[in-house]
Amino acid sequence: MIPFSYDFMQPMYPLLIQQFLDDYNLSAGVALDIGTGPGNLAVELAKVTAMDLILVDIDGEALRTAQNRLCELGVDNRISTLCADVEKLPLRDNLADFIMCRGSIGFWPVPVQGITEIYRVLKPGGCAIVGVGAGRYMPETMRRRIYGSMSASDRTTSPRQYTLEDYDAFARQAMLSDYRIILEDDISKGCWLEVKK
Repeated sequence: MIPFSYDFMQPMYPLLIQQFLDDYNLSAGVALDIGTGPGNLAVELAKVTAMDLILVDIDGEALRTAQNRLCELGVDNRISTLCADVEKLPLRDNLADFIMCRGSIGFWPVPVQGITEIYRVLKPGGCAIVGVGAGRYMPETMRRRIYGSMSASDRTTSPRQYTLEDYDAFARQAMLSDYRIILEDDISKGCWLEVKK
């Protein structure tokens, strides 16, 4: 079940996807959206790329919502949904050119296992971005409006909040060799683990 309405955060998603497009030169290939929820990032990525999309979430209801939204959008991307746990992805090795995972790492029982699985399914030459935040393209006025409209419980829907040091420890424990931790000005703009293969 989707824990709260994501509608008030909608202005953030196109900006975050634009940031990913600019940072990773996305256009075609296979993209995974892990912890997709209602598919907000996937919808925006489908609008601006020809990427095949695989939406992954442990919540079947959220996946149905995401699938319906993408069907209504009428995009011509190849889209599939997968009800699965990030810590046990039923996907082949070296599948995805790009993996995005925004906002779900705090729900993972064992983050190192999720990151290890993400690395396993990442294609050589691919990139994964795992973390939280609104991204650096969001204007301060929009950020204040969005975060100001969030209740205290909405701000803490994730059971765990991680620091830069935590992300670094996860990457080292997952034995990643090509990664970096990205903090975009402050934690509300983004704290991300970027993984390359």
